[in-house]
Amino acid sequence: MEDTDHLLSVVQKLSASQIKQVIRYAEFIAQDEVPDEIHEQGDVRARYAEFKQFCEASDVDLAAVEAWAQATAGQIKDAE
Repeated sequence: MEDTDHLLSVVQKLSASQIKQVIRYAEFIAQDEVPDEIHEQGDVRARYAEFKQFCEASDVDLAAVEAWAQATAGQIKDAE
């Protein structure tokens, strides 16, 4: 309880904008504890099928994304 009491006393001294920043940071910390779906060890084919369905539902053209990525990579190499 000492940590909670200390946090409460500090929060009472903060301005409204500082409290909003603390809330955002606390949400970030809490979200960091949620398991990351990218590193899931499930069936890769099922995950890819789900990804493709998401892209189709979101009107994301994967071929266009791939073409953009290759063109961008070429521009970066040319700039170096």
